[in-house]
Amino acid sequence: MPDRERAALRELADLYGVQASYMGADETRHEATSGGLLAVLRALGAPVARLADTAEAIRARRAELARRVVEPVIVSWSDGEAKRDADSPDVPLRVPAAASVDISLAMEDGAVRRWHGAAEQLVAARQVERDGGRYVEGRLPLPLNLPNGYHTLRAEVGGETHEALVLRAPGHAFASDWGRAWGVFAPVHALRAGGEGPAPRFGVGHVGDLADLSAWIGGLGGGYVATLPLLAAFLDDPVVPSPYSPVSRLFWNELYVDLERVPALDGCPEARALLADDAVRAASARLEDAERVDIRAAARGKRRVLERLASCFFAAGGRDSHAFRHYLEAHPRAEDYARFRAAGEAHGADWRSWPEPLRDGEIPGGDVAGPDGDAARYHLYAQWAMDRQLQGLAAEAAAHGVGLYLDLPLGVHPSGYDVWRERDLFAEGVSGGAPPDPFFARGQDWGFRPLHPQWSRHAGYRYTIACLRHHMRRAAALRIDHVMGLHRLYWVPAGADARDGVYVRYPADELYAILNLESHRSRTAVVGEDLGTVPHSVRTAMAERGVHRCYVVQFEVRSDPRALSAVPASAAASLDTHDTPTFAAFWQGQDVAERLEAGDLDAGQAEAESARRAELRRAVIGYLARRGVTDPSDPDDAHAALYGLLRYVGDSKAGLVLVALEDLWLELMPQNRPGRDDPGNWRRRMRRELATIMEAEDVVGPLKELDRVRHSGQEKR
Repeated sequence: MPDRERAALRELADLYGVQASYMGADETRHEATSGGLLAVLRALGAPVARLADTAEAIRARRAELARRVVEPVIVSWSDGEAKRDADSPDVPLRVPAAASVDISLAMEDGAVRRWHGAAEQLVAARQVERDGGRYVEGRLPLPLNLPNGYHTLRAEVGGETHEALVLRAPGHAFASDWGRAWGVFAPVHALRAGGEGPAPRFGVGHVGDLADLSAWIGGLGGGYVATLPLLAAFLDDPVVPSPYSPVSRLFWNELYVDLERVPALDGCPEARALLADDAVRAASARLEDAERVDIRAAARGKRRVLERLASCFFAAGGRDSHAFRHYLEAHPRAEDYARFRAAGEAHGADWRSWPEPLRDGEIPGGDVAGPDGDAARYHLYAQWAMDRQLQGLAAEAAAHGVGLYLDLPLGVHPSGYDVWRERDLFAEGVSGGAPPDPFFARGQDWGFRPLHPQWSRHAGYRYTIACLRHHMRRAAALRIDHVMGLHRLYWVPAGADARDGVYVRYPADELYAILNLESHRSRTAVVGEDLGTVPHSVRTAMAERGVHRCYVVQFEVRSDPRALSAVPASAAASLDTHDTPTFAAFWQGQDVAERLEAGDLDAGQAEAESARRAELRRAVIGYLARRGVTDPSDPDDAHAALYGLLRYVGDSKAGLVLVALEDLWLELMPQNRPGRDDPGNWRRRMRRELATIMEAEDVVGPLKELDRVRHSGQEKR
């Protein structure tokens, strides 16, 4: 490509917030291909069918930006720790030089402030020329006592109305009183109770198990129970097991309902009879004995019960009950979601193949998915039941001094509810992903449609706010998956190789403002998943905005005498994650053999990695021994290494230490093998039952020691 054309394409990319190059994990700069840039620019709305359209697209974009009277979103920080230029509650405006200007500010509490002839009141006003027009640029001072919240500014300029969302937000996310807290991580689906209780379990863990786990952890001195995303999923035709590809980020997964705790059970003899049915209980027992969750069978078994409960509930006038009305007020999209799921059962899970008007977002009342349909009533009841149980779980856990640590995934399934209902906010023709790194040499295509940064701004971030509120209603701490997505996201054009993706920038200050505001309103701590190749600027911004970092031992060990990097203050620390090998598999090098078998490493690379891992083991054990954390021992002794590393992170400045329950008995099988078509992914159940776990010395002992180290460290400080 000629230099002139390349320069023009880079200029257009910059005007749309697209990075024409990026620094890769290999510490070299990678230039985006012209084809990748054009495809991403088209997804962003740029009029570039081909390279020759670039010059005209630049002129159109410049003119569009010049005519913008006010940005669609304005951020104003409310605390003195923010930078002064950002803290000043002023709104930048650009108005035609001869135009009359009237402005109103409608505050969230209903109060309204008005300015007439506002052009004369602009601070630091100056006349400028932009694309053939003369404008006055300046800043409009807002009330100094502007409260935190979402405010709406409207500017009437020359007979046209321009609107902006004014975000007044704390400079830092809610500062949880973590002290030196610790907790455990356990996927809900993997929890086993053993045997059959009053209600069949159908071979999958449920909310009641989390309640039992919370009470036990609270009794040991722990403060948090963490789990995978609990969001709505495709459970039958198709089955999509990954919790990071939900149907919606606004609704829960009814697979985790505890049938012993469902509302209206006592008043529904049909459901009671089904729970006691010998055939049902026998089927449930077979599922309970399996090593993997049979998602389809479990969902069908639970649905039979929930359908009867829904029928009883609505027949008895449950829709008019105070509790149900309150739920609908707090979740105004619930009935719409229920109709969507029912329509999917009638017409296929992928809404893109539905007939009109269903495909376009209109579900007639007489349709099978309408408000009186059995399927819609089931989904509505199931959502209410799950929300009530999670509300109860949060309250029960809090009574034991334990908070729920929930997980907000980055994306949502393209066939799901959120994309169907909010399609104007999601970019088409691209998917989110990641560039090549040492673990994924070919890059990654995650398959979900990314949120369009500008369309989200113009919509006042309504969807982002709703997703955060949905989780923060129940979470004491919330993990933000791929927190770098607040700054930029790697977009892969449809049909392209993942290596040919392009980074698109997002308005980070605006997203942090919303995150901070919602975290304070719900009193929820925020943890950003910042693992992998993350620019230093992202972690700097996280620190400035009070978002906690992650520290994962597997990413922080090295084979030199120092062996372990220091744990950042207030970080959430752990030995591993759901996407890594378990601690035992990593320590013993089992993952190296698996990568060799999968073809990710050749024989020579595998041999070198095994040798490096042996050096790493020796370095870590030696370092821990020198610190007096553990006695010198056999580097191959995984138990000794586990206990030593737990003491190391426990005695660190980490605000929170999370321990995967399965690591305590040296489980080798992970919950997920990223990039592998493994039928066990997101389905594996724990080898041990909850009652056994709560009494096992190899579990209770290390947790008591961790509690001692954390509390003694607190006393020392």
